[in-house]
Amino acid sequence: MGKGGSGAAGRPRTLTGRWLVAVVLRRYDLRDRLVAEFQLSGSRNAELAVLEEAARLALHEHFGDSYDVPSVNAFAAAIQDSWSVPSGIGLMELEAVVRAALGETDVDLTGIAAPVRGDAHFFSVLLAARLNRWDPRTLNDLVSRAEAAVFGRGLKPQLAQSHR
Repeated sequence: MGKGGSGAAGRPRTLTGRWLVAVVLRRYDLRDRLVAEFQLSGSRNAELAVLEEAARLALHEHFGDSYDVPSVNAFAAAIQDSWSVPSGIGLMELEAVVRAALGETDVDLTGIAAPVRGDAHFFSVLLAARLNRWDPRTLNDLVSRAEAAVFGRGLKPQLAQSHR
């Protein structure tokens, strides 16, 4: 993918995907409009799955095929140093969520609630995008691929107004 992106799949179709791109790109006017579209009823699992898949892709792009424990620790610490994470997730929990997103199978996430993992996934995408200076096309491509994977698993995240 790299800084310039590969053939972009277009812009994200879901509210969560578009919201994520808007926040990362500091498009707060768009973020606010998208938040107003969210329906509060129903399951949030599909929305959280978009964040999780985007984090998985972003972290694999950021760390590459191999990484070491100190680099994951530093990444998690950078999230805590840069933002006040609303859920108050601790450093060890952040590290666990990052390691799980990178594909480690021996990570126990059972004590970390889904919305808290969602915070960790969101801030992982945010930090990876900023550290790698991803442009809008690159970010849109990554989030579009995340959405496609979520739809491919049969989940149905809420679509943005223009895609209904």
